Amino acid sequence: MLVHILISFSPFFLLSYHVGKDNALINWKGDVTILQQNVGNVDAYVRLTCGFTMLSYATARMIKNQNKEGALIIAGLAAMKIAEGISRYCPMIDYVNRVVVSKSIQRKMDEVPTE
Repeated sequence: MLVHILISFSPFFLLSYHVGKDNALINWKGDVTILQQNVGNVDAYVRLTCGFTMLSYATARMIKNQNKEGALIIAGLAAMKIAEGISRYCPMIDYVNRVVVSKSIQRKMDEVPTE
C-alpha cells in the first residue's frame, strides 16, 4: 500500500513523494531514498491524534469563515503531523540528529593530537 504524502517547502514549491511499505521514499524523478523510522509508537500515535485534531479544527474554521488563511496553514501543518505519524519518520528529528552527530565527530577530530 502506498501512502501519498504532500510536503510543501514554500507556497510556490510543492513536491510529491510516495512512501512504500519498505520505507523507500520515491520522489517525482524516481530517485529512491530509504527512510529510517525515528519516531516511536507512542510518539506516532500522539502525532496522529494531534494532526487529526488540528485538521478538524482547521476544517471547522474554514467552514465558519471561508476567508481564513490561517486555517489553511493549520491544515497544512496538521497534514504534515499525520504524515509523520503514518510513516514514523520526522525530518526535523533526522536533521537535529545529523547536526549533533557531525558536531560530535568534529569535536573528536579537534581533540586528536597532531604530531
